[in-house]
Amino acid sequence: MRGGVVVGLVVGCALVSGAGASAQSKAAACDRACLEAWLDRYVDAVVSHQPAKLTLAPTAKFTENGQRLEVGDGAWRTITARGGYALKLADVEAGQAVLMATIREADLPTIFILRLRIVEQRIAEIETLMIRNQSAAESLDRIGTPRATWAETVPVAGRLPRGELVRIANMYFSGIERNDGKGEYPIHETCARLENGLAFAFAFFDNASGDTRKGTLADGRSVTSGPSVPWTWQIAEVFKIEGGKIGPVESVLHQVPYGMGSGWSSWEDAMSSRARW
Repeated sequence: MRGGVVVGLVVGCALVSGAGASAQSKAAACDRACLEAWLDRYVDAVVSHQPAKLTLAPTAKFTENGQRLEVGDGAWRTITARGGYALKLADVEAGQAVLMATIREADLPTIFILRLRIVEQRIAEIETLMIRNQSAAESLDRIGTPRATWAETVPVAGRLPRGELVRIANMYFSGIERNDGKGEYPIHETCARLENGLAFAFAFFDNASGDTRKGTLADGRSVTSGPSVPWTWQIAEVFKIEGGKIGPVESVLHQVPYGMGSGWSSWEDAMSSRARW
């Protein structure tokens, strides 16, 4: 597993807020409603193909599926309408917001992930993923309304500091990477994962080939499994963390070239498993 620039980013801390978050939120220039309004404003601009509707910082950066583009290029030209599913997450402390939603691209159901960073009422960062999986998008459209748990406030007793939320979320990825059953994996017994269908993370799972496909089971049997050629999953994933345990998980992913980076980090950071936020 490799982390992009926002692996472990605590987006949605208004839902799973750590200690002291309320005081910091009061001092923020853009509260949750403000951040969510920016998400809506962005989607409206994309659907109408009018980037001029947005107020951008002079150094604003935009990536789509890891590739840096000019605002107005890429899916700005092909998105035709909103879809039927939208989960919004606001990180007031960091001035960031995320949308996990469905849209229509060339009138086909598509999954759309958007991260915005707002600085002084201007968009400073835009990170997007287009998951062009029609059946997965249709599944989310059928679900329609995100699970109620995402809007439920975590009781004060179950809240943790921001850094601890990041650490726990990253342990989830470490468990998948090691796959040895020996580490500390704080998964709640009722945890349900919705794939293609709080801490938020962008990540990459590298699926190597060759000798990495060979292993030995606990009973001594030798097995060969996994991909025969190298490739990578690009993933966007959100967690709700309460009382130190990971509860519901929502994930979308698609296959990309092996070793691909996020467009938000150096090559060295993109090749590491270190969480960055």
